[in-house]
Amino acid sequence: MGPPDNFLTMLRRIEDAGYQAVCLTVDCPTGGWRERNMRNRFDPDPAVITGNYPMDGDVAPEEVFGQLFTKTARVWGWDDLAGLMARTPLPWMAKGILTGEDADAAVRAGASAVLVSNHGGRQLDGAPAAFDQLPEVAEAVGDRARIALDSGVRRGSDVVKALALGADVVKALALGADVVVLGRLAAYGLGAGGEAGVRRVHQLLRGEIETILTLLGRGGVRDIGPDAVRQSAS
Repeated sequence: MGPPDNFLTMLRRIEDAGYQAVCLTVDCPTGGWRERNMRNRFDPDPAVITGNYPMDGDVAPEEVFGQLFTKTARVWGWDDLAGLMARTPLPWMAKGILTGEDADAAVRAGASAVLVSNHGGRQLDGAPAAFDQLPEVAEAVGDRARIALDSGVRRGSDVVKALALGADVVKALALGADVVVLGRLAAYGLGAGGEAGVRRVHQLLRGEIETILTLLGRGGVRDIGPDAVRQSAS
């Protein structure tokens, strides 16, 4: 059975809009168990998170977001995902990878990159930290795909640690890595000062990274290796 027409339509829209790649979250078929939201009776209007998929359009939000709306919705497997993404020339990244096994499966399904992420710890309670899982993922992927890191990046030192552990972490400022993944930091800057706030976040990160590299005696991020960090025994 081929991919649903609705999803093919979505891919065509992405291509027509001029995007150069697609990032697919592969580990969140439903929302996390968030007790604070339950206590606060937080019940978001679906229209808030489905603005790109109008309720009267050809693509039903329930089909797009699966068990986020409908607990009985079918969960896709790697073969389903590979079949869909084979229908577009755009490269794609698998987000939400925390194990070497899943990293290998994503690459075999055609992913050009994997994004090591536990979604800031907001989904599966007790999930391991992205930093802790990074070496395992890097070993499984090798040179077959790019590796990016999300979750837990708060300071320039976090960027340097991720580089040292084997990830290609975001290069917003021509610092030498391939990708920069900033979630909450960019959101904080945006909330505090709009576009100028986001730029200020980047400036602060750059300053921190340059200082850390100098203190480590490294001329640039390309000089960072596993010897720059020491992982705790725990």
